[in-house]
Amino acid sequence: MFLAWAPVPVAHAAAGPAADQVEEAKRLYREGKTAFDVGRWEDAVAAFEESYAKSGNELLLFNIGLSYYRWWEESGDIKHLRKARSVLKTFVARAQRNPERLGDPSEAQAQLELIEQKLEEAEQRERDRRTADHAEQDTGEQRAKQPPPPVAEPDEGASRGPTDVPPAGPDPGRKLKLGGIAAMAVGGVAVVTGVVVGAIHVGNSVKFDRDLRDTDDQIEENGLTDADIAQFYDGATCETLPQNADEVSQEYCTLKERRATIVRNGKRANLYAALGFAIGGGLGVALLATGGALYAVGNKKSKAAARDRALRISPQIGIGYAGIGLSGRF
Repeated sequence: MFLAWAPVPVAHAAAGPAADQVEEAKRLYREGKTAFDVGRWEDAVAAFEESYAKSGNELLLFNIGLSYYRWWEESGDIKHLRKARSVLKTFVARAQRNPERLGDPSEAQAQLELIEQKLEEAEQRERDRRTADHAEQDTGEQRAKQPPPPVAEPDEGASRGPTDVPPAGPDPGRKLKLGGIAAMAVGGVAVVTGVVVGAIHVGNSVKFDRDLRDTDDQIEENGLTDADIAQFYDGATCETLPQNADEVSQEYCTLKERRATIVRNGKRANLYAALGFAIGGGLGVALLATGGALYAVGNKKSKAAARDRALRISPQIGIGYAGIGLSGRF
C-alpha cells in the first residue's frame, strides 16, 4: 500500500497553505515517490517529510512511516524502526478519528502491528546482546580479582624445580643427508664437466673431418698412388722413399703422412667425446641419483627420530613431588 497525493483539508491551521506551497509540496511528493520506487529510502523520507511540513497533508504520514520501515529493513538501525512505529501510530490514530478524510485505517493498522512485532524482536535481541556483554565483562573482572595461586613449599629432600627435558641426541640421518648432498654436488660437477669435455672434442672431431677432406682433395690433385711409388722406386713405400725422390712423390708421401695423423687425431677426438658424454654424464647422473636417495633416507631417519623425541617418558623431580612424568615437545 502506498498513498497517493490527494487534497486533504488541514486540521491544525485556520487557513490552508498558499498555492505556491502546495505546488512545492506536490513536487516534493513526486520526488519522494521516485526515491521510494528505486529504494532510496533516506531520500524518500526527507522528501515526504518536507512535503508534509509544507502542506500538512496527513496522508503523507503513512508514506513517511512506510519509508522508515523499508529503510530499517536495509540498514538494521533500530532507530528507523522506532520512527516508523511512531509516525504510523500517529497516522492510525488520526485515521480512526476521521476515516472520511483519511480513509479506512485497517491496512495501516495491520502494517503498524507488523512493525511493533518487528520492533519487539529487535529490542529483545538488543537486550540479549547487552546482557551477554555485561556477563562477559563481569567474568573478566572476576578473573582479574582472583588471587594468584599459592606457591608450593618444597618437601624435605626434594630438589628445587623440575629437571629440564634431556637434550636431543645426535641426528641419526645427518651423515646420510650430508653424504647425499656431497654426492649430488659431485654428480652435478661431473655432468657439467662431461658435457663440456664432450662438446670440445666433438668440435675437434668436426675440424679433423674437414681437414681430412681437404687433404684427400690435395692427394687427388697430386695424382700419385701407393702403387705408383712402388713402381717408380722398386717396391718402396712412403716410409722407405729414397732421399733423391722427385718433388711430386715427396709431396704425395707428405700428404699421406698428414692424412694418417688427421685420422689418428680424429679417432682420439671421437673417443674422448664419447668418454666425456658417457663417463662424465653417466657417472654424474648416477651420483645425482645416489645422492638423492641417500638424502631421502637420511631425512626419513631424522624425521623418525624427531617423532620419537616429541613424546617420551622422562624421570622428573619437582617441588613437592617426584616420579615419572610424561613430557612432550610439540
